[in-house]
Amino acid sequence: MITIRETKTISNWKRLEREVARKLGGKRITRGADFGVSAGDVESIPGTLSDLFSIECKYRTNFPVLVRDGLKQAKEYDGNRIPLLVLKEKGMNGEIVCLKLDDLVELLDD
Repeated sequence: MITIRETKTISNWKRLEREVARKLGGKRITRGADFGVSAGDVESIPGTLSDLFSIECKYRTNFPVLVRDGLKQAKEYDGNRIPLLVLKEKGMNGEIVCLKLDDLVELLDD
């Protein structure tokens, strides 16, 4: 049986997937009860920003402090520029870039 708290969490990640799809011009992939399907969370639509990415959405109650504080710190350096956080784990090939979705959309729409 699903509790009220679990229902709220489910609706939060569904809402996130819908919002990401809307902002990038894609379509949220619905799986119903079949979570065994390996697919992204947003279907790419040709001619939209969604077509540039393979999209996976993750909703969390709290981000790791490293991410939250790193973006805040980058913003404090220059409030006129888009804050960008670059993360690298020891032994990792390449780096991970974090920025707000609205900032990414603004960059790519220009």
